[in-house]
Amino acid sequence: MKIKLNIDTKGKAIEIPINKCYELTVSCLHNILGNNNEYHDKFSNYSLSPVRGGKLDIARQMLCFNEGTPYFYISSPDDNFIHNVWRKVHFNNGNFEIMGFPVVCEGLMAFQDFRCHHQYDKIKTESPILLKVNGNLITVKDEGFMDALENNCKQKLLHQGINDPSFKL
Repeated sequence: MKIKLNIDTKGKAIEIPINKCYELTVSCLHNILGNNNEYHDKFSNYSLSPVRGGKLDIARQMLCFNEGTPYFYISSPDDNFIHNVWRKVHFNNGNFEIMGFPVVCEGLMAFQDFRCHHQYDKIKTESPILLKVNGNLITVKDEGFMDALENNCKQKLLHQGINDPSFKL
């Protein structure tokens, strides 16, 4: 499932530095889940998108929202996790913020046409993959990224009870 969270800018134009778009969603999720939650310091069984919905100003390295609503997605095969996030956002009505603007839930969406672990379906990501390796964040541009990504995928499969030594990227 995935959940779409909107940032209610009350119609105000805002700008977000490109290099902060992902950090904002991560910090918002941590605020929603709270300190010492059941997911803290455990294997992440979810994915976050960066803030979306604006126009990119490459020269200024800003994502600009003059009209429309900034939003981001949280997705996970763990329905309980998504429902937990939804409940916390829905019942705390605007108590979670990004840049001083309330975060509101637009709705829950079930994954369509996706059968988890069905011959290791090809999956397209909507945002760049950022991995944490030995406390450092790496991207596709960094040496060792593909090995780290393969290891991460194997760990996620093991977490779901699937041990397939032949898995390769």
